[in-house]
Amino acid sequence: MRKTCTSLLFLCCFLAFGLAATAKDKEPNPADFPTQFRVSNTSTVGSFMIGNFCTMALTDPDSPGLILVVQKHGYGKCHVWDAGTVIPGRRIKKEIELLVKDDKGKPVVEHWSIGATATSGAANVQR
Repeated sequence: MRKTCTSLLFLCCFLAFGLAATAKDKEPNPADFPTQFRVSNTSTVGSFMIGNFCTMALTDPDSPGLILVVQKHGYGKCHVWDAGTVIPGRRIKKEIELLVKDDKGKPVVEHWSIGATATSGAANVQR
């Protein structure tokens, strides 16, 4: 009985891993990223000790007065785009998903957390 349970547990883990791996390799659909975010300002700071902090200010053409400040933190490469670049994406709660191309030209989804929002012309920043 114990051998059967161990075999079933191994099989379930193997199937779960296999399904997760195939779902992750699926290429993202550009139609799922309807918003065209425009990069208005960028900043990158980093070192070996603190890691990399990448920040971009994005504007949404559907909400022209709203500025979204998105950020990433971690160790390793972090890429920000030049001001004026238009990137397809979508907003999901406190995160922006951007559809970009990797080094090989394959479309990938990057997840950026929203650090702050502001309205253009306003002196205060909302968190």
